[in-house]
Amino acid sequence: GIILTLFVFTAGTDSYLWTISAGILGGPLLVMSSAVFWKDVSPPSTKENIVSGAAAIQKACRLLIPVGVAIWAIVVVTAFQTYDSFPALWASIWTEANASVAFMTIDSGILWVAILICIAFQDESKAMKALVLTPIMGPGAAPLLVLAELEEMKVANGGTKDD
Repeated sequence: GIILTLFVFTAGTDSYLWTISAGILGGPLLVMSSAVFWKDVSPPSTKENIVSGAAAIQKACRLLIPVGVAIWAIVVVTAFQTYDSFPALWASIWTEANASVAFMTIDSGILWVAILICIAFQDESKAMKALVLTPIMGPGAAPLLVLAELEEMKVANGGTKDD
């Protein structure tokens, strides 16, 4: 996975190497990475386990927020250095992009919308907060911040969904 990621970020987007690497990384490798969890056995749903799990999820989200912000900052800086205008960027990722780049654009957008919908099922105002914070924090860190807040509420409420 790491070597494929390296190829995706260093090879030219018009090269065969990039197309194959992106296809494997965004296709079967990404999907099959969750296979390790098929053998996982969930603990019983006691209040203590729910609170403990929510606290662990909250901690993981909070640890990953700086990573998401850093990646977003790198992407924004790279985009500003590489493209002289938004239409030039848009052409590279959509209108004049090869099929694999356009697919990754669609895939990224759908993934971001899906996490917003997941958040909205729990709390619509939190989904709006993630939407508003996305341009500032990035599409990874903003939802993580809100998910951490949702888990914090779960911990504060002793594992129940009540506000």
